[in-house]
Amino acid sequence: MFIKGFQELTLTDWPGVISSIIFTGGCNLRCFYCHNWSLAWEPDSLEDVPEEFILSKLREKKDWIDGVIILGGEPTIHGETLYNFLFTLKEEGFKIKLFTNGTRPEVIKKLIDKNLLDAISLDIKHAPGKYSMLVGQTADTFEPRIWETLDIIKQSKCELFFRTTVLKNIHTIEDLKKISSLVYPKKLILQNVNIDGTSPVFQDKIISFSHEEFECIKNNLD
Repeated sequence: MFIKGFQELTLTDWPGVISSIIFTGGCNLRCFYCHNWSLAWEPDSLEDVPEEFILSKLREKKDWIDGVIILGGEPTIHGETLYNFLFTLKEEGFKIKLFTNGTRPEVIKKLIDKNLLDAISLDIKHAPGKYSMLVGQTADTFEPRIWETLDIIKQSKCELFFRTTVLKNIHTIEDLKKISSLVYPKKLILQNVNIDGTSPVFQDKIISFSHEEFECIKNNLD
């Protein structure tokens, strides 16, 4: 099983859509600041949540739950398993929002082509050429695929969200302006890194901006 968590209700993760959240286990990146690192890196340490349990809960609340949000880890690493599950959710009448790191453009394209996605949130780690600062040597393999995904989703009819988690000494305002230009005319959503929930092994590398610094960065992108 690929599902490791289920949250019955969120009013904030998809503006305007009352949703449930499904968490998938496993990820093909190793971002040292990951706040869901056990879910992403050690999914076998977590209990499986049966699909039928989730479907039964969603059916119970079908009168007021409009959407289902798929989070990770990285959901697209599950390929056909993810496709089949989303197909079932669509048959049940739910809208679907996918959070992704963009490393599996072929999976995302298939989901879009089959009309299984209503919204996509692409987590852009860094500006072009700088992914290795966050995900190591695998960046050489994955980064071109991320920009391919960006092109694919910008041509889709899905509601789009773009976000970047910023770290001090890693991201500059110039980097963020480059990312912002890539996602234009959509607005880039910034998140200041939070050490809570990150792996103790890497916490000495994780430095957040002060509140004042972070507000200044956001204002410079407006």
